[in-house]
Amino acid sequence: MADRLVILHSESSTAWGGQEIRILTEAAGLRERGHEVSILCQPDSMLAARAREAALPLLLERMPFAHDPRTILRMLRRFRRWRPQVVVSHSSVDSWCAGIAARMLRIPVVRVRHLSVPIGRHPASRFVYRRLCDAVITTGEAIRGHLIQGVGLPPAKVLSIPTGIDTARFDPRKADGRRVRKALAIPPDAPLAGIVAVLRDWKGHQVFLKAMVQVRQHLPTARALVVGEGPQRRNIERRRRELGLEAAVILTGHREDIPDLLASLDVVVSASTGAEGVPQALLQALAMERPVVATAVGAVPEIILDGETGRLVPPGDPSRLAEAMTEALRDPAALRPQALAGARWVREQWDVGRMLDAVERVYAGVAIPRW
Repeated sequence: MADRLVILHSESSTAWGGQEIRILTEAAGLRERGHEVSILCQPDSMLAARAREAALPLLLERMPFAHDPRTILRMLRRFRRWRPQVVVSHSSVDSWCAGIAARMLRIPVVRVRHLSVPIGRHPASRFVYRRLCDAVITTGEAIRGHLIQGVGLPPAKVLSIPTGIDTARFDPRKADGRRVRKALAIPPDAPLAGIVAVLRDWKGHQVFLKAMVQVRQHLPTARALVVGEGPQRRNIERRRRELGLEAAVILTGHREDIPDLLASLDVVVSASTGAEGVPQALLQALAMERPVVATAVGAVPEIILDGETGRLVPPGDPSRLAEAMTEALRDPAALRPQALAGARWVREQWDVGRMLDAVERVYAGVAIPRW
């Protein structure tokens, strides 16, 4: 283990999704390894609430916009009191504010890039990565490649460290999918697909619903779960109603029993149209030995190898998605070898311990001595 470090994570997002889950998981894991870890986030954010539940040290700070001089001044005061050896930023606003404050105090900064959205060509968009950080961590090789080739960062400055999965929690031997089906009144033999994601437009829920219409033309008893919460809920509910899927598709809302939910599914679907790094839900599905059908966007092809660990289809194509889903739902046993291969790969390469080892090395490599 590295020498004890004082690490501060900053996050301006108020939402709750894979990015925020990774921050919390990493912070808790590094604290268990003996490091002093705190989280700087907005007071009304879900991350603040979850960090409080986990008894992680919190610094609450409103971050209205990038370059806000008042926020930067407040961060300067906080950093002087907290004395972090490294600041780890995650979103645009906090990367600007925390990055500037840390630079003024000569504190190293690590920028984590979670999404595969291309970075704009405007010099200001690239300044964060070129000047306001000492290292960049990405959640997939595709994102790393864009930063090197598209933004011009030195390869040594950018490291791909995908989010690790707690394979002790996501263990198919411990999960109870039958309980979920019973609670949701889904027959044990009904073909069941599911998408687990924050309800955002680029997660492809509209494509998923269109695909379900076609799936049910071949498998009339097929059902689906939409697991998660988010800003697109009303649009998804409206589209479900328009497509006549109200009896077939259940919106579960936010759930904590994800292992059991995954165990209840015959196929796990990712219908994203862009912006993906390596989705945690897909790694969790693989760990749970579930067949996976996913769209080939972002870093998804790094974990879903077509024909080896799952099925890949083009994004935004409900017909191709429906075809792959129908095949999986009609004969889940045929995809069992892929599911088992994916589970082995996750256990060997994507365990949360490996992620903690890797980020620990990065932080130790840039950290300043104790103040």
